[in-house]
Amino acid sequence: AILLAPFLWNKPDYVIAVFFYFVASSILYFLICRKLISDRNLRVFALFAFSFNPYLVWLVNSSQDTVFELFLLLCGAALIVRGRFVLSLFPIYLLCLTRPAYWVFFLLLPLALRKLKIANNRNKVITRGIFQRINTKSR
Repeated sequence: AILLAPFLWNKPDYVIAVFFYFVASSILYFLICRKLISDRNLRVFALFAFSFNPYLVWLVNSSQDTVFELFLLLCGAALIVRGRFVLSLFPIYLLCLTRPAYWVFFLLLPLALRKLKIANNRNKVITRGIFQRINTKSR
């Protein structure tokens, strides 16, 4: 109920509440991209893809519950990426209360992101080993 307070403050237009949650979602998306995407150019492309997605902007502007769901979704994902799995269950659980279709997300996303993080760490170790071999051979 506290998260719905910005919608109650500026009825019936909701522009400020939609803007607030979209900006908060954009910041969370940036934090997720910064953690998961190591290539700077690819990260910039991902950020532009989020910010200039006309369908997402239209959906957020036309349906106020979508921006709220986006915020909860990215909040849960950001906590998972940071490794705070138990704490991430709270925003994901709130998301599940908004629509029943998110229960699959509640059950499977922590496992999927953990697997991605492990794979990403393996790739970093492999890449680091290759660069060390190249540097030692060039000397």
